[in-house]
Amino acid sequence: MRSSRGSDIAFRQPRQPSLAELRAANLRRRHRMRDAQAMHKRGWRITFEAFDQLARNFDEDTVDRLLARFAAADPAVLKALAVDALPTSPPIRAVSG
Repeated sequence: MRSSRGSDIAFRQPRQPSLAELRAANLRRRHRMRDAQAMHKRGWRITFEAFDQLARNFDEDTVDRLLARFAAADPAVLKALAVDALPTSPPIRAVSG
């Protein structure tokens, strides 16, 4: 691609996260999984309160659409695909370099 001056404009690749950033993200995901599992054990009311708070703090329409999408999931299909429970540990992400 050329600019109006005729020089080349380089297309940049998105910056790859560092290993430390990936580890921090993985740790946050594990904590989120553990907290979600603990919250789920406390019943539907606390789950509703969490979604309701998210809707108040963020885009209400997006939260409502997401909740409706997950609520419509067929439990039998989830079980058949073996995605009806959290894994014992998060998936390992390959890191190059």
